[in-house]
Amino acid sequence: MNRRRRQQIRDSANALKKQRAQLARPKASHAAVVRRVSGAERTVQQALEHCNDRMVGTLFAKVRALPRVATSERLMLTVAREAPRLIDPDYVGALYWLGRLPWRAPLDEWRKSGKGRATVFRTLAEHLIGRYELPPFLYNAFFEEDAQVLTPVVAELAAGGSLFRACEAGMLPLSLTRRMCHMALSSPRQTLFLSAMRNAQLRIAGVPPRLLSAWMMVGPARRLQGEQEEAFWWTFVRWLAACPEPEPSELAPLCDYIGHLRQGDPNFRMKGRSAHALLRGMHQWHHQLAKVRVSIDRSFEASGFSPGQYDRSRRDADGNHRIAVWRMEEILSAAALALEGRRMRHCVYSYASNIEMGNCSIWSLTLDEGRGPAPCLTVEVNGRGQIVQARGRLNRVATSQEHQVLMTWAGENGLEVRTGT
Repeated sequence: MNRRRRQQIRDSANALKKQRAQLARPKASHAAVVRRVSGAERTVQQALEHCNDRMVGTLFAKVRALPRVATSERLMLTVAREAPRLIDPDYVGALYWLGRLPWRAPLDEWRKSGKGRATVFRTLAEHLIGRYELPPFLYNAFFEEDAQVLTPVVAELAAGGSLFRACEAGMLPLSLTRRMCHMALSSPRQTLFLSAMRNAQLRIAGVPPRLLSAWMMVGPARRLQGEQEEAFWWTFVRWLAACPEPEPSELAPLCDYIGHLRQGDPNFRMKGRSAHALLRGMHQWHHQLAKVRVSIDRSFEASGFSPGQYDRSRRDADGNHRIAVWRMEEILSAAALALEGRRMRHCVYSYASNIEMGNCSIWSLTLDEGRGPAPCLTVEVNGRGQIVQARGRLNRVATSQEHQVLMTWAGENGLEVRTGT
């Protein structure tokens, strides 16, 4: 190698070091200059240029509405240089929550290790907040809907704290015994942190195994509630263990019905309730909702996800052409929501207020076999881009064909399917 070429290499290396040093300095403005370091870093830098002094994550749906945090922004820029594969909608939210925690080690001392994105993120989190080794599944908390509450608990455990003590101190609104905590912390790698704690509660309470997965899909179990709400639904779990008559498919509509009763009577309690009476009342309520006629219609704001149309037409064994066109369309008015409830004979109209608040969107899957579209599924998508319910007429579960179409539509929109269907 000649002297001129060696000098060019040294100059390039010095220029790269200078660029990295400039990036590490705190900036008075959040607008950034695009630098030729990596494609991922350019993405973040360009985001900063066009975000009008908002945090980096405003261009990513999972952190769009969250307040700015300087350490989260610095973390994203560092990760863009060192591990650009993590600058992705699936991980930007997790980086944001990691940036909000107190760090026990300097960020500039972190060195990327591991091949998969999940491993790289876990090693980053272990470096920044870890003092003791944790069960790997706990780092799933950074990707969950309740990450704001769950991640400080993970940091507490990483510092040597106790899950039982964290609950006692009010870090979590859950009521967990020491045995529940031990069972939760023994969960497999793929388990979500909240699901691990819910599962431990149900198993210790003695809820039949056939109802476990159905309970995980119910609204009060999917998200952390306030202390009073958690206390009430814990009484429901114990009632469920003592009265296991409800079928898994009846659990979600039963919880909707109980929520309706509690709105009318804040002193509603589960003690002394018979399963037969509650189920009968639930069916009567559904029948009443099916008769709802909206006198003053109101529109809902679109969620931003795209509708879908899928032609599954084919020729049968006799050579006849069989039409099968599936359509997924968003329900954008109260009148259409009431009509969906009447056609499917379920309580979807009770979700109107949640739709108006932007907590969820409701979609209708229909099948046209040449005689016009027939309703098949009503689908709920929550505010985190997760499909959390997909129910047919009378709350039946999705068929295999319906589930395949649902998965296709979810893939096109980057949605996570968490229905258990």
